[in-house]
Amino acid sequence: MGYLKDTKCYLSHPIQFQNMGDPNWKPEVIKDLTTLFGINVFDPQADEKQKRAALLKSSMEKGDFDIVEEVATAFSKKDLAEIDRTDFLVAYNPYKVCTIGVPCEVHHAIQLKKPVLIVCPQGKQFAGIWYFGNIRHRYIYGSWQDLYAYLREVDEGKQKDNHRWWYVYKMV
Repeated sequence: MGYLKDTKCYLSHPIQFQNMGDPNWKPEVIKDLTTLFGINVFDPQADEKQKRAALLKSSMEKGDFDIVEEVATAFSKKDLAEIDRTDFLVAYNPYKVCTIGVPCEVHHAIQLKKPVLIVCPQGKQFAGIWYFGNIRHRYIYGSWQDLYAYLREVDEGKQKDNHRWWYVYKMV
């Protein structure tokens, strides 16, 4: 393990409509990022705040939008604060899975000048077009294996020309 050892990655992914995609993708990805590169992965769904998810869902069903607003605001603030504390963001963006959180998290990380890497497992050509207008297409991947190949380059110090990795490379 090299430069990525002990870095922190925010793993952005659809939560509200997660059952529309592959529900079993996450454990293997977290294991790979941890064992292959020594990355500390933050999964927003595994966060303590998720204890309030049932309240959020029931309040939405009952139409108690004051509670929905209160809980959703807390969730959003917590997740964006975690992105502030990470070294980079990996976004899982499955084709045709409705999500608002992932694009908001991606945008936040872009604004912070953090490396943003997107995986659309159905193929790069199915990634949202908006992403191509906001990050370079070489950071959008059609498989986890393609992402891992790029992360190997980062880990080996082969991406020092990309200023977004300079913090990881201790160049600033």
